[in-house]
Amino acid sequence: MSAYPDGIKSNFDFALLSLKGPDAKRFLQSQCTSDVNALGSKQGQPSSLLDRKALIIAYFHLYCLNQEHYLLAAPKIQIEALKSHLDRFIFADKVEIEEENFAGCTLLSGETVALKVRNLTKNLGTNDKQDLCLQDLIDTSGGYILRLPMQSTECFLLFSKESAGKSAEQELNELELNELEAEEIEARRVEAGYALLAVDYKDTLLVELSLASPAVSYTKGCFQGQEVLARVKAQGSPTRQLMGLILDRAIALAPMSEIRLAAGPEVTENLVAGTIASQAYSPRLQKYIALAFLKRDLRVPGRKLEISTESGPVFAEVTTLPFVENKSEAELAKILFDQALDLFTRKNDAEQAIEKLEEALYLNPAYEDAFEALGVILSKHENAESYIDKAIAVMEKLVALNPDSIMAHANLSVFYLEKGDKEKAEEEKAISMSIRMREAAKLAMQEKKEKEDKEALIKESQERIKMFLQVLEIDAEDLFANQGLGNCYNILGEFEKAEEYLQKAIAIKPNHTQCYEDLGAALAGQGKIKEAVSVYQKGMEVAAQKGDMQPLKRMKEKLSDLEAKSPV
Repeated sequence: MSAYPDGIKSNFDFALLSLKGPDAKRFLQSQCTSDVNALGSKQGQPSSLLDRKALIIAYFHLYCLNQEHYLLAAPKIQIEALKSHLDRFIFADKVEIEEENFAGCTLLSGETVALKVRNLTKNLGTNDKQDLCLQDLIDTSGGYILRLPMQSTECFLLFSKESAGKSAEQELNELELNELEAEEIEARRVEAGYALLAVDYKDTLLVELSLASPAVSYTKGCFQGQEVLARVKAQGSPTRQLMGLILDRAIALAPMSEIRLAAGPEVTENLVAGTIASQAYSPRLQKYIALAFLKRDLRVPGRKLEISTESGPVFAEVTTLPFVENKSEAELAKILFDQALDLFTRKNDAEQAIEKLEEALYLNPAYEDAFEALGVILSKHENAESYIDKAIAVMEKLVALNPDSIMAHANLSVFYLEKGDKEKAEEEKAISMSIRMREAAKLAMQEKKEKEDKEALIKESQERIKMFLQVLEIDAEDLFANQGLGNCYNILGEFEKAEEYLQKAIAIKPNHTQCYEDLGAALAGQGKIKEAVSVYQKGMEVAAQKGDMQPLKRMKEKLSDLEAKSPV
């Protein structure tokens, strides 16, 4: 966890627009690319505004304070264009837009910074009864705290109110966070694959950031630029798209400069590959990395590029984004859980273990193992008599979360017995035994259903094989019959037959992405690891050129698994 130290950046260059009024929700739904109607109170989402050609006017983060009050957070460089565009489309709408005035904007970033935000929230004060870790927006007396998914680690913005600026500043100081250097912030942003408008790109389509951008909904209804955006997406892949480059050294090119490839056997002189965006040195990867908008035929993960520069060639490897996956709160909670068990079992430090488990439950309030461990450790505290009621309270929370938790009721039985309440202990023991019996019956039924489902799938595949063979008798070159047979034989575990028909399908249509994924599975099923690796690599190239990002990611994962199990 030390790879992402918690820290702050004072005077961060973000600003906040406030849009409120009876028509606020309807107005934003008609203007934004995201589905504003899907936002609940205290939730946020990335969003954007487009012109008629679907080029990005502003890319920002939208938060719902309530159904008549929304907040729009964006880099200061975008605020004027964002406000101007929205103002221009207000006619009879009952909405008001204004830039919020704050004493300052502070960025909080790090793997466990959510725990610091919890303390900050408690000290600044909030009347919100919801579990704060589940919210994207926290409204406190000292200002707004916004979750901002723009870095390769947890990230929050604190907008300090003028009247409470000093108080918020004092509370921040008490958190004892280190001031983050600009280079570290830039590295975290690039690792996350987050490109900035007016810094990394201009005159860009939203789908060029990502074909499946979280900032756009294709089902929400009309918004400006929607038709163009949908048409580009339907074509499968834009001409250029944001990808990652792993470099052997930094490139002496400013963001938005052209990338030219060095001449070679497959590259013509001065071929323009795309444009460079932000670059940084990643302490996590210990490599130079860069964001780049690459042309379609170059967007193949693992492809090696030789970039021509005045100081000589720079060698780069293309990769999907993000470079570094942000650990989820559930993953961080698991780390804290493991630390707590180590503290208790090996170091006999109950106090620290309890603190770690409470932090884990803040990050993941549905973490049943953490509830159980916390209750048990409290019951075994050296002052067990004064802690037994706390242990019971923890187990009752677990019962409220999962009434069928066997261990919750079993532990409650033990705790009540330790307290001297035999009647309650027997009651909880009976509940635990009853649940065990139900779970055993449920498991038996589940195993039976799985067996029936497998038999049904085999039967269905056998029937489909008959149908596909009939089709091939009429037309031996039918693509979908050949692919369908390959898929069915894979299900039946007859991998040699599957390989035969999938090879035929690829010969019929060499750019059919799914055929490569199925063929890779057929080859791997026969133990032909080198051949499977080669097929997945070719399939990823085809998928990248077509913009089939989901099959590409699946094949990348399967390729990694093969290489890990049997290095080739």
